[in-house]
Amino acid sequence: MAGGDGGSVSGTTTQWVARVEAESRARLEAVAALQEDLASARGTGTSADRSATVTVGTTGALVDVRFAEGANRLTPEQLRDVVLEAAARAQQDVAATVARLTEDLPGAADIRDLVAGQVPERTRTALRTELERRRQEQA
Repeated sequence: MAGGDGGSVSGTTTQWVARVEAESRARLEAVAALQEDLASARGTGTSADRSATVTVGTTGALVDVRFAEGANRLTPEQLRDVVLEAAARAQQDVAATVARLTEDLPGAADIRDLVAGQVPERTRTALRTELERRRQEQA
């Protein structure tokens, strides 16, 4: 009896481990691709008066600032305001790019959880289900 049941449990466990490994590989590949895309993602914003254009990276850090002709006639306060306005628009732009990059990834929600240091809900559920199944088999 143990030989027949043990083979079935072992086969099921082997299949489950293989599935988890395949899912893990797919997630790691997706994360690597996402890292490359995010590293090169940029957002650009221009002030309403078009006197300043700012480009930011995914963290919101300034990558470039460009001024239109005539920007030298702005007061320091006006210049600050147009740069901040353009930067805010650029940050919104890059946030939209990041959302677009991650929305179609398989397991995107899981990847966001992993990046945040959390076990993805789908993985927790799968583990609970597998543990319960094993408990029932042993009972």
